[in-house]
Amino acid sequence: MMKRRIPILVGGIAVAGTLGAYVINGSGLALFPVDAPLTISATESTNKVKLLRTPDRTLFAIYGEAQDVGLLAYDTKKQEARKPFDIVISVSTDNGDTWGAPLNISNTAALSSSLGILESTGAPVLGADGYPDLVADPRSTAYPGDSDKPNVFNVGNQIIVTWGDNYCPGGDQRFVVYPELNGVTVPYSCMYVSRLRWDTATQQFLTIWPGGLPYRTDQLSSGLRDVKQDANRGNSSAFVINWQEDPLGLKLGEAEGPGDGASGANVNNGTDIWYASLLTSAFNSADWAAPVRVTRNTVEAVPLSSTGDRETHPPGDYDRGNVGSSRSNIGQIGTQVVMAYEETKGTQGFDEGKYIRYHTFEWNAPPPGGEVGCIISEPGENARRVRFLTQEQTNPVPLVFIYKQGEFTQGGPSDIFIRRATGNLITPESLDPPIDAANCRSSIVTGGNPLVDIVQPPAINFSGSSALKGGTGTAPDALSGDNPIENALAHRGVIRGNTILIGYSYTPDLFRFQYLDDTDPYNFFLRRSTDGGATWSDAVNMTPEITGPSQLTVKEPRIVGTPPTVAGGLPGDTQDPSVIWVGYGLQTNVRQPIFQPVDVDIYMMVSLDEGQSWSRAKAITLGDVEGGYEDELEDFETQIKVRPDGLEGHVVWSTKNALVTPASYRRMQVVEADVIFQNGFD
Repeated sequence: MMKRRIPILVGGIAVAGTLGAYVINGSGLALFPVDAPLTISATESTNKVKLLRTPDRTLFAIYGEAQDVGLLAYDTKKQEARKPFDIVISVSTDNGDTWGAPLNISNTAALSSSLGILESTGAPVLGADGYPDLVADPRSTAYPGDSDKPNVFNVGNQIIVTWGDNYCPGGDQRFVVYPELNGVTVPYSCMYVSRLRWDTATQQFLTIWPGGLPYRTDQLSSGLRDVKQDANRGNSSAFVINWQEDPLGLKLGEAEGPGDGASGANVNNGTDIWYASLLTSAFNSADWAAPVRVTRNTVEAVPLSSTGDRETHPPGDYDRGNVGSSRSNIGQIGTQVVMAYEETKGTQGFDEGKYIRYHTFEWNAPPPGGEVGCIISEPGENARRVRFLTQEQTNPVPLVFIYKQGEFTQGGPSDIFIRRATGNLITPESLDPPIDAANCRSSIVTGGNPLVDIVQPPAINFSGSSALKGGTGTAPDALSGDNPIENALAHRGVIRGNTILIGYSYTPDLFRFQYLDDTDPYNFFLRRSTDGGATWSDAVNMTPEITGPSQLTVKEPRIVGTPPTVAGGLPGDTQDPSVIWVGYGLQTNVRQPIFQPVDVDIYMMVSLDEGQSWSRAKAITLGDVEGGYEDELEDFETQIKVRPDGLEGHVVWSTKNALVTPASYRRMQVVEADVIFQNGFD
């Protein structure tokens, strides 16, 4: 699809301290390659490219890559059959100038452990027992091991990659039939993790794993429940993973939010969050600890009772409960693990929506049999999309929660809220604004009622404005109901000691944004604290050039700080915590749902003074719609890694052309702005 050339009027962005303005400093970004980004993948489509950087400056691009193996998988988001993905890694040992051939670490696309039906031509044949009989259905076909998006983390030269996969040998794997898709049948996914160790001396992966392979890939679950939404972290103590398992399989989205659906946010009751860990010092030899449930949502395992469930699943006992947990994030503070997620209220239609709950525990001592997490959101409202910032407990504020909350359910307006942990603690009693710590673990699963039991003081409304169309950040203590039309999302942040930056996308009128194409786009706003979150600056619009007439809107902002100092490293390997990078994508602003938005270009900017001033935004993609340069490519899903001194950054993203979706890469260096102009980089 040809993207429109849209005139942008840039101005009024050099005034400090006022709403809708940011200070421009004397720095700029030089791009390499100069002429165009690199395509680092092969000729097939890719999925969700991620980026890692080891202390010796080696770069690793990890992504799903479509495999031509004669089998097809079904994409429940796009609702179409396609080639299955394997997870691959491409390596650059020359600072991104060249990239090696991809190493396949999943190798499941050519394998099958279950049957599926890819045709939308009616429900499967039923057996004498009333359950689907895929063996007897002539439309059934071997379903490939389709790998979901990778999630990655490294501690030094030790790397882990996690993903869900439809290849689940062992005999427990189940499937789900989708009546909404007229009988399409997809096997459950199971959890995989691969580990690799980079050898700086030889500039290659160590072949220390069984069979002399450069990786070890382990299957952590059986496919008895459907896996989705994994996350991982690691430090000197351990690598840790969590994920959700849905007993009745992935539910399709309801098309009420900004995403494509089928993301794992919409879950069946009894969906629990699972956890596994690996001792970092035993990375080369130990097995992952046996996975355990952290939540306690399953109350029994029983045969399916309703006719509808029996006609969409194989026979057997299924976990059942009254609530379900989803979209869990995981972090580490020393030897402590922090997990937070959204959980359905389970009030059977009385009060729709979700709570935000969290847990903390020692990395090697998850709660036996699971536990009820502590609610940090307002029980009477709908909260979701929790993220958090962490740092060591030697800091006065080691933990900050950020989440969406509002009076509406899916797709309705909401605000960004925050709570922080103070006093070098991360327990419920340490949170500020405080919560009802004595009752925060109330749950209908254990006979309680959070709507009655919890009297929760309000969190900080970080994005809300009291006045309609009154801008953002002008009344951070506003309640979510004070302004029922504004909406904020895509919250991100970085924490370094007492300095915290949190950003989010914001529109003053969600409904005008959705139904008109020339007004109220999303802009990316930043707020800054230098006292650990006790006080905050006004919100600053980092994208003031994106206005209604531009017919553009901001999507997928990123905020990235610098990594720790590399011991004995090269120049540039000493951390400068004052350097912060920001990236964001642009998308066409169209009338929804009549038209679907199109991803446009990606922009980067950098601050050298903890967010007080910023370089001008610079397009890193082939096109630059802000500058009036159109191209036929759609660019989206940015991942950023920077050098410890912050003066060099690396970015990967997905680029969609008419045929495939390859992975793209570009390197950036911070230079004086006049140098950029003199050398023609701008």
